Amino acid sequence: MSKLRDFKIEVKEQGAPIVGQGYIFKKYDDLVAVGINMESKYCTIDSIGGSSEGIPQIIIGTNRSSVGLDSSKNRGDLTVIDFPDFKHWVLWSAHISKYVLSVCLVK
Repeated sequence: MSKLRDFKIEVKEQGAPIVGQGYIFKKYDDLVAVGINMESKYCTIDSIGGSSEGIPQIIIGTNRSSVGLDSSKNRGDLTVIDFPDFKHWVLWSAHISKYVLSVCLVK
């Protein structure tokens, strides 16, 4: 089994969903698979894409089942996260489970 490596996630806007540490599962020259531990559970992916600076970006929301949210925020406040280490990469796919946000980026 390969060793997981940390990587930088930037929370551009902190909403109700709380994200944890990001890990690189597998990395090739033109493809990377990463996971992000979710502090909040049962959240949703509202949007995937990129910022105007070419940085891949995910917007995370909530639903009725979401728990462990930031209590200082409204339940409907979205969390926006950027992947600055992967500028000009394309966010190919993303899936969120109870514990992990799984992401695939391609160059």
